[in-house]
Amino acid sequence: MKMNIRKKIKGSTLIEVLVGVTILSITLGASLMIFVNVTEMNNSNVKTQAYLKVNELAVETAEEKNFTENEYELGTFRIVKTVETYQENNELTKVVFKAFNLKEKLLVTKQQIFLTKAHEKD
Repeated sequence: MKMNIRKKIKGSTLIEVLVGVTILSITLGASLMIFVNVTEMNNSNVKTQAYLKVNELAVETAEEKNFTENEYELGTFRIVKTVETYQENNELTKVVFKAFNLKEKLLVTKQQIFLTKAHEKD
């Protein structure tokens, strides 16, 4: 009996391994792009919500003539309203709204000037 020393070892060729690695790389890259887009979309959504709420608060401030400093906690962000006189003029009030996310990153800033004392007509 003669032993067959050379047995065929089943395996992959270098080309097959490279094709597999290429497919995995493309799949991983596509997955990463989708993940980044979803994350950015969520951040954009929070910015849009903050922008809308800041505008709503600005309209409320104008209608109610409520020129007091305030802070609003709104779940995923908070809005800080600061009030100061505009350029040393007591008839004008500058109101600044700043929206921050939970990590204290500035999302939106809105500045608005209001006439606080009506001019008398002659």
